Amino acid sequence: MRFSLLVINYSFYKIANAVVSFFILVMMSRLMGAEGYGIFSLMLVNVGFFNLLSSMGAEAGIAYHSAAGFATDRILRMLWKIILFQTALIFLIEFFHFELFSVNWLLASDSFRIGLIGILYFVIASVNEKYICLLNGKQMFLSTAGLILFCNILLLLALLVVPLFFTGGMQTAVYYIAFVAAGFVQAVVLIIIGNSIRRNRLDDTPSGTDIKAGSFLSYSVITYFANLMQFAAYRIDIWAIHYFKGPETLGPYAVASRLLQFFWLLPGVIATTLLVKIANEKERFESRMLHAVLRVTNGINLFAATVLLVLANWFIPVVFGKNYSGAVLPFLILTPGYVMFCNTVILAAFFAAKNKLKVNFGGSMLCLLTGAVLNLLLVPRLGAMGAACGTSISFIITTVFFLVKYRREERLSWRQLIIPFKKDFLILKELSPYVYRKES
Repeated sequence: MRFSLLVINYSFYKIANAVVSFFILVMMSRLMGAEGYGIFSLMLVNVGFFNLLSSMGAEAGIAYHSAAGFATDRILRMLWKIILFQTALIFLIEFFHFELFSVNWLLASDSFRIGLIGILYFVIASVNEKYICLLNGKQMFLSTAGLILFCNILLLLALLVVPLFFTGGMQTAVYYIAFVAAGFVQAVVLIIIGNSIRRNRLDDTPSGTDIKAGSFLSYSVITYFANLMQFAAYRIDIWAIHYFKGPETLGPYAVASRLLQFFWLLPGVIATTLLVKIANEKERFESRMLHAVLRVTNGINLFAATVLLVLANWFIPVVFGKNYSGAVLPFLILTPGYVMFCNTVILAAFFAAKNKLKVNFGGSMLCLLTGAVLNLLLVPRLGAMGAACGTSISFIITTVFFLVKYRREERLSWRQLIIPFKKDFLILKELSPYVYRKES
């Protein structure tokens, strides 16, 4: 398959998955209610953060060793050792957390049995994350993207069917089970594919030596801590609202935050394309392409944000229900920060491709520190509105940091960096498929 076609198909899967994810967001929030969705959102954040923390950068090591041609069976042995370590660790943490506080950490439930759902989902999420890295290292991007889309469609169908057969308090538990089951299906398929690769590629290790744990866990220490800080910076508002105000306030806020994350879809796809282009064609890469990307992305997002700001007061209550009217104000406050942060998504990929990881590390630290301080100061007094203010300001400050770094390197004026030009759309044609003549 031509590399250009791979990029196009992968982008299609990403967009299709975003559409399905939007409908899942609508269904889950309406079916679980504001408080239930707040607890659900907290579980997702806790699972994501602990998986990132306890894997100690293993995902990057898995992808690297897989791409480098190391024997799949050796990678799988190391992969499962890490998963077993994570499972034992989260079980111990949940056990002692429940003993001390009479509540689970992942799921914030006062029932240890229900808390086991959170542990099960954590294990499934860990398996999926690591196997996706393994397959992506083998350039099986379309297989993993297609599988994620398929499982999300299954989950959406399940959410449509559940209310027909279950009523009352049983529904919420069934929603969690449906969500975990979709992840379980994904994990089973990934394991089957991974094992099929192992059977077919037993002797592809270049060195013939065993893989050391250190090469997995310290593949990129700077990247690991930068990603950890950035994840915490993204979700410090969720933790602050839950701690100070509870899940009933968190639910509407989580909906507003999740909606705005769709703004990062286009920059994410662009960042992936640019990163590959810079890495594979450094001598041919021209900065004017990135300048045009930034300006056009800002223009598109500014237009979309303006439309949503005008419609938010009507759109959110109609689509998500009156219980989520409290999401409107946080949505309005968060929008400037999320829209501006699109620049950071693109520029972080640029600095990573240029191997200037210290810039990304500094930006992540700045985002975490400003977000933590502002949320801790504002949430106790202002609730969700305070979290929105703190998060939006931290995103804006971080974006300014990246723009200043990039502006100094490229010697651009602010107008050249932000305001679109007519010629930008002609320049962007150079990022269209014909420039990718490399076969995968």
